[in-house]
This record gives sequence, structure tokens and C-alpha cells, in this order.
Amino acid sequence: MVLCVRCACVCAATSSAQHPPPIPDSKLSVIQGHLTSAERAHRRGDSEQVYASYEALAHDFYAAGDYKTSVYFAERCLDLAESMEDLAQQCESNLNLGLTHDAMGDTAAAIRFHEKHRSLAEAMGAKQRLQTANQQLVEAYRRYAEEHERKEDHATAVLLYKRCLQAAQDAGDLRSEGLATYRLGVACAAQGTPADRNESIEFQQKYLHICKKIGDQLGEGAACAALAHSFKEQGQTALAVSEHIHVCSRAQSDAVCHGRVRSHLCLLLLLCCVRLR
Repeated sequence: MVLCVRCACVCAATSSAQHPPPIPDSKLSVIQGHLTSAERAHRRGDSEQVYASYEALAHDFYAAGDYKTSVYFAERCLDLAESMEDLAQQCESNLNLGLTHDAMGDTAAAIRFHEKHRSLAEAMGAKQRLQTANQQLVEAYRRYAEEHERKEDHATAVLLYKRCLQAAQDAGDLRSEGLATYRLGVACAAQGTPADRNESIEFQQKYLHICKKIGDQLGEGAACAALAHSFKEQGQTALAVSEHIHVCSRAQSDAVCHGRVRSHLCLLLLLCCVRLR
């Protein structure tokens, strides 16, 4: 019997109290066509066509914002790809599942699928797939680290930013590497121990070097401001003042005027501290 659209939706939606978004009438016939194609291919044992139809359905439901049903069909794709031992299709399925869980806000699940995608790409020696997997992991690790920062779980955030940094390096993305280095420095500083502050300074100095290399003046200012804060926390006021002076000298564009004003104010406060000593 030919599958219907509603039967397919029920498989993914019954476990959720929320109803999937309504399917536009213009899409119903397209989705019905994919379901019919999948059923006929299944009857004649054409796994490749079943995979193609399920993949199309996963994309259709993703585009419609019905992520749970999209996950259902993407999981069926992964099951088929594994049964056929097709590594390329396994890569695609894991990528699609990672992206869909990203869209659902389930970052932990997204990371699991992106990491699986990466390991499969490594096994295949597929450079482009490996690049894609690492690029997705850069963003996923960063978002997950930010979630832990909001919960003040700085130790886990540091671990995740380190993974983010490694993924950026593996992807050859210098700008993302710089941002991960900066956030890693901030997360280390938030842990508050002398060893963490020293490590934070090392990361911010690396970030400053990257910013100079790629010509990111705004990033240079952020690195100097972070260094100034770390030096101030360590009681190294003279070094803190020096870094704030660097912030002021680098803040030349209108886009960083607000940061320049704040830096001037901090500089004045620190100079006052120096005079009081």
C-alpha cells in the first residue's frame, strides 16, 4: 500500500506534544510523489532510489520547518546507507542530521552527528567532506561552549573552545581560529586561578598575532582590551595601562568609537591607580 503524507508525519510527531507545522498545499503533491517513489522502490528492492526519495523528503520537511519529520527521514537514510555500507551516503546523512539538530537547537546531538561525519570523512580520505565537517563543528562547539558559559560552567566551556580551536585549525580557517582563541582566553580568565589567567594571556597574545596577520583592527583592539583586563587582575597595572593605550591607538574607525571611549575611561582609572601607589 502506498504511504501517505500523514502516516509519515505521525512517525516523527507522536513523541512530541507540539504539532508539526502545516504542509503548504503546493508541497503536498511533491511530498506524496517522493513517498510513492520510495514505496515502489522498496517493493522492487531498489535501495538507492529509496535513499534518494527519503533524502528528498528530509529536505522538504526541513524547508517547511518540520524538523522532527525531517529527522525521521534523515535517520531512515542513515539506516539505509549503513546497511549498504555506503560511506559517502553515511557522510551525507550524518551531515543532514547534524544540520537539522542545529536548527532544532539541540547542539549536543548536532555535535555527535558532525563528529561522526568527520570520522567517516577521515576514513574515506575525502578532503572536501572533512573540510565541511570541521566547519560545522567550529560553529557547533562555539554555540555549545556559549551555552555552558551562560550556566557559568567555565571548565566545560574551556574544553569546548579547545575543540572549536582544533576544528578551525583543521579547517584552515584563520579567522575562526582567531575567534576561538579569543573566546578560549576569555573562558580561561573566567575560571579565575593564576594558572588560568596566565593561560588566558597566552591565548590573547596568540589572538593578537592572528589579528595582525589578517588585518583585523577591531580584533586587535579586543585582544589588547582582554590582555589589559588580565594584567589588571594580576596586579600588573603598568602592563594593563600599556595595553589600553594600544586599544586607543588601534581604534581608528567609526565602528569602534564606543570601544575607544570605554578604553579611554578605563585608562584614566588605571592611571589614577598608578598615581595613588
